[in-house]
Amino acid sequence: MGSAFHFNALAACSVLALISLMSVNTPRIRASEPDDLAMPDFAKQIVPLLTKAGCNTGACHGAAAGRGYLQLSLFGSRPASDYEAIRHAPGQRFVDCISADSSLLLQKPAELLSHGGGERLPLDGNEYNLLSSWIQAGGPRGSLAKLNRIEFVPAEVEATSEMLLPIGESLEIGARAFWSDHKVTDATQWMTIEGASAEPDRDAVSVQWESGRPRLRANRVGVWNVSFRIASVARTVQIVAQPRELLLTSPVNSANDSIDRIVQHANNRLGSQVAGPVASHLLARRLWIDLVGRHPTYDEWMDAVKLIEGGGKAALIDRLLDSEAFAEYAGQQFMRWVRTSSTLTESPELDGQLSRAIAERLARDDRLLPIIRDMLSPNDSSGELAGFHRYAREARQRAELIASTFMGVRIGCAHCHDHPLDHWTQDDYFAFAACWAEIETGAASGNTSVRRIAGRTTTDLRSGNAAVAVLPTGVEIASGVTPDVAFTDWLCDSQNEYIANNLANRLWHWTFGQGLVVAIDDQRETNPPSNRELLRYVSKKLQRNEFRLRPLLREILLSETYARASLELQGAPSDEDLLRVKLAGVRSAKSIDSIAFAELARQGLSLREQVDSQENSSHGTTMMAEATEPSGCSRATSCRDPFAASLELVAGSELNAMLEHPANSFNTSLRSTNSIDLALTGTFERLFGESPDAATIGNWQQFLQSAPPTVNAEAIVTDVIWSWLVSDAFRKLQ
Repeated sequence: MGSAFHFNALAACSVLALISLMSVNTPRIRASEPDDLAMPDFAKQIVPLLTKAGCNTGACHGAAAGRGYLQLSLFGSRPASDYEAIRHAPGQRFVDCISADSSLLLQKPAELLSHGGGERLPLDGNEYNLLSSWIQAGGPRGSLAKLNRIEFVPAEVEATSEMLLPIGESLEIGARAFWSDHKVTDATQWMTIEGASAEPDRDAVSVQWESGRPRLRANRVGVWNVSFRIASVARTVQIVAQPRELLLTSPVNSANDSIDRIVQHANNRLGSQVAGPVASHLLARRLWIDLVGRHPTYDEWMDAVKLIEGGGKAALIDRLLDSEAFAEYAGQQFMRWVRTSSTLTESPELDGQLSRAIAERLARDDRLLPIIRDMLSPNDSSGELAGFHRYAREARQRAELIASTFMGVRIGCAHCHDHPLDHWTQDDYFAFAACWAEIETGAASGNTSVRRIAGRTTTDLRSGNAAVAVLPTGVEIASGVTPDVAFTDWLCDSQNEYIANNLANRLWHWTFGQGLVVAIDDQRETNPPSNRELLRYVSKKLQRNEFRLRPLLREILLSETYARASLELQGAPSDEDLLRVKLAGVRSAKSIDSIAFAELARQGLSLREQVDSQENSSHGTTMMAEATEPSGCSRATSCRDPFAASLELVAGSELNAMLEHPANSFNTSLRSTNSIDLALTGTFERLFGESPDAATIGNWQQFLQSAPPTVNAEAIVTDVIWSWLVSDAFRKLQ
């Protein structure tokens, strides 16, 4: 009896639905292919509607635990489970097909009942009418298709993911949705837009909706990212906002591409002036520190300047790239990529072992893919490169480490929910982790071995069952094929854009201090590179050179772009300054981390060996007073400037010891010349590669003369040299 009643009630709902559909003004979806919907489709209309209203965001019902009595997938990534949650939640009145207006799914977002999210669906809006129509139709399941991708309209925007707009002009943009049932719909009305608002006076890009379609307007010169979301899929368009008086520039001729041509083109079309070349002595220091990680001696520095000014820059770069010191430093750089992707506590011994193993391989063969293969293989003949696996304790952690280090992507959030800004889902996450389940390390017990245990699995925490290994392409791994080997073969394919783009971006970051994609382990559709064409060019170069390290670095270092002068600032950078840096039209001074800074200070002072710090120095410098702690910090660690924190490590003891050491360049020179001025001049030249100008000499002489009688000259001179060491001119690559 109950079943019959339930059937009849549903039938009545359907009759009422047919009547209501004839009278309700439901927005129609224009299909790019025939897709006539007899009634509203849950996956193609209701889920995008809820996403646009903000109902399934992480701050609302899309949170991992949902909100209130309703839990939805984040941004509607799983329409089937969302349908069940809404339509068949036990004991809830989310959908009342007899009296649609009584449905909580309408009353809450219309704020007819108290709603923590406020009003999301105005009663007089098309979205409210559409949702009401779906409920009156009996809340049908419909296609339950998943959204595979979206494409932009017009076609030129889709082809380049870019809009070229003069200031004050606007362009309409639309989107087509491609579904898993092979249907294509016009989904423009469901787009949510981030990076643009309705306030042209406030934002660089503004948006106005006209007849259900958005028009984007450029308001300030620059390159601006605007992201569009339809349900669970998000994409980004870069708005290139040009000065009105500037004519549109033609694309770069791909046949004559070069780093400098691409960078010049990016600046030309925005009317941005590129900087001239940096001084020869500063370029020489850049090359030494970027390629061998150490400060040049004075003789090396002067020799490098002569080569650069005499047309021998290429010979200097080749000499440094061919040196043993380069391979050693490159191994350290590679190790930094691993270390910054690992969540394990620091292990200097393991860091050193892996860094040396990479350096030894680079000295013999600088092809990166074979090195990465051996890092991922527990069968590495030496066993040292496979020590990479010791930076992760188990399969899920290892998957995150590999994705970050070698693919440049963050998949960690997909452990709990589908990635909100990328295509990585929880299914992808556990499938990825399953590829590495057979790898075991002995790090926990003190055993340094890395081995494979055939048949071992990892658990899909959602179901409690063993996760199934699947490649990131969605291809299942054939029976009998070792999962980690299959994954390594996929990753290290020379045509794999993940590894090519990641390595290209990291090498750019190495030489410029910032990647074309920021941050370097977060490459995704909604975090595009500052110059797509440049990243594409650099990654293709890497592929054409068989992923060899030296040829690509050589091309970067020989470019005018690398040799440009750094931005000179008198205060905070202007929008124009930031744009020039973003477009690589001017260099941004590259910071040197505290550990490297301490080593460079030792080298700059001509100290051949590490200096033991003494906590109870005979005297300290008057400029090294401890910084006061800021108030009101809510974190466990204090909110201090990063360099101020580094000074606590090196200035209080280690740097003091260097400055007091009898063998440093100043003290050595003072003993031989018996002249403070000559000794300071020589030290300045060793630190900065040029002679001090009259103003610099006058400053230290005035400082010495104005010192009170109670302060001896030695302490004052120490302060002078300390001020040089901690200045931007020394602690940054200008």
